[in-house]
Amino acid sequence: MNVDARQIEVHRDPDSDVYRTRHLVGLDDTVRPNRLAAIGDVPVRDILSGLPEPENGEPEAE
Repeated sequence: MNVDARQIEVHRDPDSDVYRTRHLVGLDDTVRPNRLAAIGDVPVRDILSGLPEPENGEPEAE
C-alpha cells in the first residue's frame, strides 16, 4: 500500500516465492479478493478512507 499516493498494490498468481502479476489500483478503482470472491468488488476509496493526509501536504488526486 502506498498511503501517500493513495494506491494499493495488488499481487496475483503466486509462483513459489514470487507473484507473476502485480498492478496498482487507485482511489477510483475496485479490488476483488481472490479467496473471498463472494464479497465482490471493494472500492479502494473505502479501504483507504480515514487515513491521514499525505505528509507532503498536497491534496489527494481525483
